[in-house]
Amino acid sequence: MIRTYRTTDLAISSYLAISFKIISCEKLEGNRFEFVFEKTKELENHLENYFNNSAKVSPIAYFNSIKSIKSRIYSER
Repeated sequence: MIRTYRTTDLAISSYLAISFKIISCEKLEGNRFEFVFEKTKELENHLENYFNNSAKVSPIAYFNSIKSIKSRIYSER
């Protein structure tokens, strides 16, 4: 069984999607979506860096990740 990390936060999802594959994007009630990632030690380390404000990513990669996720959301509405 695959352990998963789930979030509805666009900023976290965009950050994680730079390095990790989104397993699924599930529509919730209203206009909310839940993004599912495989939970690994590396992903947990990335989350810790994100929440500790010590993550380092390319601004262009982050912007492109946000655009990609928004496109996915709007195509599934």
